[in-house]
Amino acid sequence: MPPRPLTRETYKKISDALAAISAGRRTAVARERHLVNDLAELGIDQNDFWNVVQILLNEIQVCGPDACYAGGRPPRKSYEPEIKDEELWAYSWPSCHFGFQTYIKFVMRTNARGEWVYLHVRLHEDTQ
Repeated sequence: MPPRPLTRETYKKISDALAAISAGRRTAVARERHLVNDLAELGIDQNDFWNVVQILLNEIQVCGPDACYAGGRPPRKSYEPEIKDEELWAYSWPSCHFGFQTYIKFVMRTNARGEWVYLHVRLHEDTQ
């Protein structure tokens, strides 16, 4: 069996992330300086942030989440205190919204009701 994540898992993470954001089950867990720097570098207004994240996740869905997956195999675990040992989901793709290769990283966690919650970690130009 190939190492995780399998193709269907990369697709499911994006669809679960979109559903969670649409339902308002989302938060940014990035260190404040990372989020502020990411928004400034990309020219995103803080009030428009979640709309932009949805646009970008939709782009990944169109491009093909498996082809865009840029994380570890298996997904790496976070060392940040708020999301320690959670799987990190990273994707890189040629964003039409920004006009350059873009990188996004997030965690998906279930809440007390068993619903997926999107936890944003990073968003920036992918220079690698």
